[in-house]
Amino acid sequence: MLVAVALAGIAGVLVRQQQVTDQEAAARTITAVAREHRDDDVTLVVELPDGTRWSTPVLYAGDYPIGDPVELLVDDEGLRQLRSEPYDISLLLIPLVLVAGAGVALTSRAVARQRTLRRFFDGPQPARPVRALDNDGFVYVLIPGPHGQAEQLGVEHFGSTGGDPGDDHGTDPRLRTRPAILYGSPRPGSWCAVELDGYVYVPRAPVDEMDLVPYDNDRGLPAWLDDDGEPAADRDDLLPRDADPATVSEFTPVSGSSRGRMLRAGASGAFLGSSIVFAIGAWVPKEAFLVAGAVGLLLGLEGGWRRYLRPRMRWNTGGVSAVTPWGTTV
Repeated sequence: MLVAVALAGIAGVLVRQQQVTDQEAAARTITAVAREHRDDDVTLVVELPDGTRWSTPVLYAGDYPIGDPVELLVDDEGLRQLRSEPYDISLLLIPLVLVAGAGVALTSRAVARQRTLRRFFDGPQPARPVRALDNDGFVYVLIPGPHGQAEQLGVEHFGSTGGDPGDDHGTDPRLRTRPAILYGSPRPGSWCAVELDGYVYVPRAPVDEMDLVPYDNDRGLPAWLDDDGEPAADRDDLLPRDADPATVSEFTPVSGSSRGRMLRAGASGAFLGSSIVFAIGAWVPKEAFLVAGAVGLLLGLEGGWRRYLRPRMRWNTGGVSAVTPWGTTV
């Protein structure tokens, strides 16, 4: 998708540049007189032979002393272009080429992943019993071990090969992991598939990381997770009865992946802002792309910060408050 958008943008820039180049080649040349410098010497006001004045952006107005003649390219379609500064939007090709390069890199990565995934399913894989929890496109896998601990990993998947397993686990509202089979070697960078309730979940990406977490064998859940799926309070963080009321404890779910999501939101906002301006037309000023990209970046970072980094819980002996993406509740 990125490659297609970038190629379309490059084609649009080249077509527009060629159109204006042909228009300049067919235009006639007249001599005007430089009359005024404006806007910190980036705008030049010239007087045409018929006495009318016209302003044009220039790289540096000081190159055109007041009273000196300047050559203009004009035509009946409204072209008024300094002959010494022809229309040039080739700078727009730089971000588009970068986007195309990023698209090619992502496409190559996706192709390599698909090739690796096919090899994964073409050959036999080690299998082991595990506990698993499906959570909307992500299967959390727990490999119970001794001493109340378990290895935890996540398998991001496209879906199950047997259709939608649905939610047929009764009306018990408590969160529970279920018996499953893990195919593959559970280690960072390797591919793993999960068979849960008779359905095999096809992985979207290799295992990112593995954690050793406290495990509650009776509930079949990590010890830090409550039955309703919410993080359980850490007993070490709770205030004793004789604690100073002014002492405030805090819990925040921020992690490295949260910061990564915020940065991706900013990059997406910058790309979206620039794309909207480009969709308006390739003839818009170059500054509009920079402004739109900067505004999109700031809005994306703001939204990502509110969504992934701002939420937290604070409490003391006086009560509990929750900081949400858009406010605070007590």
